[in-house]
Amino acid sequence: MQRIKRTILGTMAASLWLCGVCSPLLAKAPRVSPLEQTNWKKVSPKKTELESFSPQIGHSRRISSISFDAGGKLMATASGFDDGMIKVWDMKAKRIVRTLDGEDWAALSPDGRFIASGNVGGPIKIWQVAGWELVKTLQGSGPIMFTTDGKHLVGEALPDKMGGEGRLMRWEVEGWKPTAALEGHSASFTTMARAAGGRFMATGGYDESIKVWDVTLGQIVRTMKTGQVKAPAAIALSSDGEWMAVSYREGAPAVQIWDVSEAKVVRTLELPKFATQLAYSPDDNTLAVAALDDKTYLFDPNSGKQTGKHEGAGQVAYVPVTGQLVHGEQELTLRQADGSIAHTFPANTSLVFQTVFARDGKTLVTTDARSSVDVWEVASGKLLRTTPIENGSMDSPLGELILSPDGTYVARRPFVGSALMIWKVADGSVAHDLRFDDFPALRGVTFAPNEKELVLESPSGEDGTQVVWWNLEEGKILNSTKLAGYVSVSGFVDDGKNVALVSTGTNTGKARLAMKLWERDSGLMESIKVDGIPPFAGDIDFAGRGGLIALGDVDNTVKLWDRKQKKLTLTFTKHTNLVNLVEFSPDGRLLATGGWDEAVHIWNVETGAQVMQLTGGLYQAQHIAFSPRDEVMAISHKGWLKLIHLPTGRMRTLYRQGDGWLAIDSAGHFECEGKGCERATYHTVDGEFIESSDARIKSLRGLQPFGK
Repeated sequence: MQRIKRTILGTMAASLWLCGVCSPLLAKAPRVSPLEQTNWKKVSPKKTELESFSPQIGHSRRISSISFDAGGKLMATASGFDDGMIKVWDMKAKRIVRTLDGEDWAALSPDGRFIASGNVGGPIKIWQVAGWELVKTLQGSGPIMFTTDGKHLVGEALPDKMGGEGRLMRWEVEGWKPTAALEGHSASFTTMARAAGGRFMATGGYDESIKVWDVTLGQIVRTMKTGQVKAPAAIALSSDGEWMAVSYREGAPAVQIWDVSEAKVVRTLELPKFATQLAYSPDDNTLAVAALDDKTYLFDPNSGKQTGKHEGAGQVAYVPVTGQLVHGEQELTLRQADGSIAHTFPANTSLVFQTVFARDGKTLVTTDARSSVDVWEVASGKLLRTTPIENGSMDSPLGELILSPDGTYVARRPFVGSALMIWKVADGSVAHDLRFDDFPALRGVTFAPNEKELVLESPSGEDGTQVVWWNLEEGKILNSTKLAGYVSVSGFVDDGKNVALVSTGTNTGKARLAMKLWERDSGLMESIKVDGIPPFAGDIDFAGRGGLIALGDVDNTVKLWDRKQKKLTLTFTKHTNLVNLVEFSPDGRLLATGGWDEAVHIWNVETGAQVMQLTGGLYQAQHIAFSPRDEVMAISHKGWLKLIHLPTGRMRTLYRQGDGWLAIDSAGHFECEGKGCERATYHTVDGEFIESSDARIKSLRGLQPFGK
């Protein structure tokens, strides 16, 4: 079963395209043209055609795997657990050469021709480095690795009629044909390692065993299953496959050194915290251990003595040939053999959460993981100002930052307690300091469209919810009600007079979906029974405009419900996975939808026709917003923000970079300030990197203002 991708806020992507216009909008709406293809003119002195923009920005969240080609020329890093991206790095130039839509594990073939990505439950995707073309999708599961000779890709076989979990699968690189799955573990893999100098691989499984495989012969040569083996967290094999280092998910924080031939533990390395990753150096004389105390420890595996320690952990790997050490969680450090820092590969520090347009449509307001609110100018893409908000640290925030509909205020919903702080975005001054002592906690805070009222959710009883409509100006309750089950606010209708409440449980313990409209002044509750929606459909989202309600459903569809006719009027079926975002344009003519299929669609509500489809590198949209006049749509993802000018299809990508900013336009427009410029380049079709300071950049076409 495909892994459910986590909705964690905030990433950047290097590629995004529009598929074009499928039908016109309504009569008064602007026609939407296909995306302007990047149109570089040939420039002197070399008359080199500029192909694409390559911002030097790394992962926004935790890196989940590191892989190299045999020569150590390319490095592939994955962060599928968190930002859903694969970054490909040129180790000589110390820069990113490509960003791919990825999963939990990335594997480079020894000859550097292919990159494979895989996740728990599959699928496995294969890209050809020459041209960065997706050439194959394989039915298999991660973890994945190429064999040392480059002839096979190895992963876990998916359960089928031939067998269950824990089987090793090999695919021939030439033609990508699968060979017969090899029986091994009785449960799924937890980790995998390869002997750098030979034919052996090791796998750890949830069956609390370790298998060492001769991949060439296609058979198990050793099984370690004693009282000492739990579910392995990480495994590293020496180059000859004779020695194996293993860390575990439970028990004492230590690393065991195994004699593979004898299948026994010969040495135990004690640690202050659990080890997450292990790596032998190319000469096998050093074992690098990444631990949960954010330190990387170096050991002599023969004596067990600690020989060094570096700040920063997470992932750890050795570069082939050079023997340099790479370690880190988001920002990667490259170290020489003597421990000195050779280079630092930067992380993406921008994590966009919520996005709203100001009432005049000229500015865009966003929250991020830096405990701040950013205000952007839509026309130029410039970061106008940043308002710091007291919210702890990025790793340990005090609460969730929530913007008012026009970006006038930002509220901090605490993760613990019921004290609600609200600041003015313009100057960071405190607008309201509210204490709800009668509430055990604030489970939800939603601004009404007029920005003068809030709807609050709090636990009530064993499994109920209390919902309160609060007037900010008068500091009093307008209405209050208690409902059975877990209830959340999904949106407002009728000019903000009614709030839509969705319940996904009852006090009987029987899960079901219930939707109600709650009237502000009278407190009347109207139940909405939508035919065609099952009693419980998981992560249903809501948007309302006029008499229509849009529901994103787990059956990969979006349904339009007419409140007056009390029936479904349209069903949109282009998504291929659960729909988790729905948003009407201000005048109700358009509906934008986002799903776990990493796509965003824009629909004509009257005809049901698809107006736009945005795919590629989107991972999973976090928030969608329309400008007041429907001219611009903003989509926030993990680490970056995309603006689409609907009449022309022009797109602008905004990155937050420390105290600076970086804006990239699909028509070739490039602007930056501060640290962003230092890590920005253009990549030519000849493979040349042109720095942003190069005079030839001025010769690019497409420098007209955004939206024109």
